[in-house]
Amino acid sequence: MSECSPPSAVRSGDSELFVDLHRAVEAVVKDTNALGAAVLGVEDFGSGWEKREPVASSVEPLLADLAVVEAVAASVLVDEYGARYDEEGLSWVFPESMWPLSPPFGYLEELAMAPSMYRDDILPMLYAKTTLGEAVQHWNYGASPCGQAHGMVERLEGARSLFSS
Repeated sequence: MSECSPPSAVRSGDSELFVDLHRAVEAVVKDTNALGAAVLGVEDFGSGWEKREPVASSVEPLLADLAVVEAVAASVLVDEYGARYDEEGLSWVFPESMWPLSPPFGYLEELAMAPSMYRDDILPMLYAKTTLGEAVQHWNYGASPCGQAHGMVERLEGARSLFSS
């Protein structure tokens, strides 16, 4: 299975909030790589294979770190930019005074929403696989955990300018 690449290093001038978000995204990448290694260790892809070792223990830290990314990104959107999450529209709403939004805000918004997509869509698609070959194919191509982690790294990099001093 392909390894997921971590975000580029923190730079001087990056704010403490960016460093927190960077650390959380870096942890998701590390956890995703651990999940990939665990999937390679699965011997029986029968029903519920994701709830058995070696996968079960690799998913817990991933879910915890996804929650951190979600919380930190949401906190930045709310506390720093006055945004609110619209449950009905399932999107972030920014104050009118901020329009038009610059591209980095889109990256940050997508980063805040990425963990729920990873947790609610990407992982269940992986768990639906019934053979190692299918799991590896899913991992390396398409809507995969590694692809989702890579997307989070790209969004973090795209939003970096919002945090620089």
